[in-house]
Amino acid sequence: MRTLTFILTIFCLLAFKTPAPRGVKWVVLNNILVRVSGSTNVNKFSCAIKNYPNRDTLICYQNNGSEIVRLSGKLEMAVFDFDCLDKMMTHDLRETLKASQHPSLRIALLSLQKYPAVNGSTEQLCGNVAIELAGVTKEMSLYLTTTSDDQKMIHMTGSKNIRFSDFGLVPPRKFGGMIRAKDDLLVSFQFNFKIID
Repeated sequence: MRTLTFILTIFCLLAFKTPAPRGVKWVVLNNILVRVSGSTNVNKFSCAIKNYPNRDTLICYQNNGSEIVRLSGKLEMAVFDFDCLDKMMTHDLRETLKASQHPSLRIALLSLQKYPAVNGSTEQLCGNVAIELAGVTKEMSLYLTTTSDDQKMIHMTGSKNIRFSDFGLVPPRKFGGMIRAKDDLLVSFQFNFKIID
């Protein structure tokens, strides 16, 4: 009797088990762009990272019956790679972002409202990301634009308004406080992924 009960229990567990989410790999390509733009009381500035030396992989999980796509993995960039096309501004930004103590900027894509179309069309999607900067991590939602091409690549762009103070940072000041950066920043990015089945 015990054996029969055990076999029936195993059968029920297997029969009604929720299917495991299907994982699809996205390899991060090196031609990315992460740009931080802001302004001071005197002028504007724009600093960018334009290359990604790593070959990281994100895994996309699609659950049956749900359009929401969960992602795991993150992109890790060196804060010292920011270039503002101005030596002093580049130095000030790196110092403000505490590059010596926290040399990495990490962006983790957490979820998308649905899997991007891979038929060449352009889509607007809502997504959730976690940004780690200067040792502080903030989760936020943002709108993304995705396109795909014949080479099984997904191109993703987006932007988000953040503040230095969101990450416990003080906007830089120079010349006795005569030049003051504003707290507001616009982070914009362009990522490219190769789909690996």
